[in-house]
Amino acid sequence: MDVNLTVLGTSAAVPAHKRHLSSHLLETDTISILFDCGEATQFQLKRFKKDFFKIDYIFISHLHGDHFLGLPGLISTMNMMGRKSHLVIFSPPGLQKAIEPLFSLSNMSLDFSLEFIELSNIRAKKEVISNELFSISVFPLEHSVETYGYIFRRYSEKLKINKSFVEKHKDIDVQWYPKIKNGSDYIDGEGNVYKNKDITSLKIEDYSYAYCSDTRFNEAISEYIKSVDLLYHESTYLQNDEDKAILRKHSTAAQAARIAQLAEAKRLLLGHFSSRYKDVTDFKNEANDVFQGEVILAKEGLEIKISN
Repeated sequence: MDVNLTVLGTSAAVPAHKRHLSSHLLETDTISILFDCGEATQFQLKRFKKDFFKIDYIFISHLHGDHFLGLPGLISTMNMMGRKSHLVIFSPPGLQKAIEPLFSLSNMSLDFSLEFIELSNIRAKKEVISNELFSISVFPLEHSVETYGYIFRRYSEKLKINKSFVEKHKDIDVQWYPKIKNGSDYIDGEGNVYKNKDITSLKIEDYSYAYCSDTRFNEAISEYIKSVDLLYHESTYLQNDEDKAILRKHSTAAQAARIAQLAEAKRLLLGHFSSRYKDVTDFKNEANDVFQGEVILAKEGLEIKISN
């Protein structure tokens, strides 16, 4: 079951140096999720040949314009293009009140149902969507306005042959292993039948992605995202501009790497680069000095496979 991420925007506050504003698209075989929706997100979706109609959920981290002002245009385009399926938007309080007057002003009536779910005063990780295929949890970040991060987990159930059975039946022909894992009963050389349910158990493969938008450095974040496969963490500044990060409640590349290291993340994706930096190579260099795993610089159109 593939889990794929496409980076749509990497710039902080304003578009600069051919970098667009914050947005990530996460796609699986069953679900499509947009995280943040800065201006020109719909342009980026079209540019990278992503289907508007497949987006089931939108998660907005906070109500600074560079993270949500692309929503009115995206919703309007969805409507004009004939969308009929339900769309759910999660965000801090106030987004619905900000957007709906725009629709009223333009006399636009939506032909699909739009549901706003407000997240408010969340002080610890909280699951907001859960089913047999995936879950999404929200957790608090620390910025100049109410801000949340999100973690997505994709579950894939597979059969695993019990170790005790393998140890007891060491003469099993290797050709039986894939058959048993696909649900077949096992028949030994003497004709004895071993029911699949008695010799296997379910193995849950967990693929995960965490979206840590604008936030000051806070080690507590690492507890919410333990062992995540791919961590996106904002890195607005380099370490020599740490004073600006502190003042504006943002993080540096080294601080993002520290969170990744504490969380034991497998990979770290850096983004939300300040317009003061045209070349972002040093962001990776600074993060590599702290984090032992793979460091990736976000770039418009970058696609990352999260599942194995």
